[in-house]
Amino acid sequence: MAHTQNGLVLENGANSGAQRETAEEIALEEEKLKKDSEKDVRRQLEQQHVAESEEKAVEGIKEVAEKLLSNKGEAIEAKLAPVLGAAEHITEGAVNNGAADVEDLQEDSQELRQRIGSGHHRGALTNCRDCHCTKA
Repeated sequence: MAHTQNGLVLENGANSGAQRETAEEIALEEEKLKKDSEKDVRRQLEQQHVAESEEKAVEGIKEVAEKLLSNKGEAIEAKLAPVLGAAEHITEGAVNNGAADVEDLQEDSQELRQRIGSGHHRGALTNCRDCHCTKA
């Protein structure tokens, strides 16, 4: 006996099972993408925190160096210059790496949001792996 559902003729519920399975797969994929997106946001916040901490560390080093320099003069300045230069170089490298990581995470997050929002196969009998869809 034929049944109709969403404009489709189903024979003994055979296609209904396929639709249900596809819907479950889509729901699982959407949940995974949402979790991945949340992880990306957490990583971005962590990277931002690291960059801020590094900036504070450099400022702290500079403040200590300035106090020492004001008390001891140019002789100490000459001794501290390489240390300060190295600390700034290391910190700048870490900040630049962190900024690049944040930028990569932002791109990944945007891609995930687009994939979550596309949902162009909801209710269909196939998913992107089966239809060679270019939107995925």
